[in-house]
Amino acid sequence: NFLMPSFHLSPLTAALLPQAVSLLESAFPPAERRDTEAWVRLCEQPRDGFAPFAVLDEAGTFAGFVTVWLFERYAYVEHLAILPSLRGRSAGSHVLEMLRRQVAPLPILLEVEDPADGEWERRRVEFYRRNGFHLLSIPYLQPPYRKGDAPLPLCLMSTDAAFDAETDAAFLRPLRRFVYGVEEENLA
Repeated sequence: NFLMPSFHLSPLTAALLPQAVSLLESAFPPAERRDTEAWVRLCEQPRDGFAPFAVLDEAGTFAGFVTVWLFERYAYVEHLAILPSLRGRSAGSHVLEMLRRQVAPLPILLEVEDPADGEWERRRVEFYRRNGFHLLSIPYLQPPYRKGDAPLPLCLMSTDAAFDAETDAAFLRPLRRFVYGVEEENLA
């Protein structure tokens, strides 16, 4: 029987950044992440509310990372990535459970691709559902990370199903403003 190693969250240190950058670039297409240099700067000098965590195994070996923004009404997971060698073995579920405890009592909000877009997208949504997330029904466009790029149609998921009725421009204002840099006057 294969035993799943235990994991813990630790601040993402400069020593772990090269591994995190490699995983970021392989796990997320450019449209779904900020430029690498900007991401590294943000991790090295986090702004208020931003928390970059390394996922480490019991030996302290890098296993992945998660970046979180803490807002008044929810914690927003900007990115969660586990090394490919550990995927499908409950590592992601373990990380989500640790993250829930870390940000409690705040519910968690995150973006996913539309499950209708393909098999991988459907499987990702099912993974989050198995871990207590609800697919919100509101239409959502991720603001672009780069000037000149188009907004990206995505879906929102949350550990709080009530967000489906509450989600509007005001609810999403902190996410749009602090994560994507969309200024107040540009908010719909």
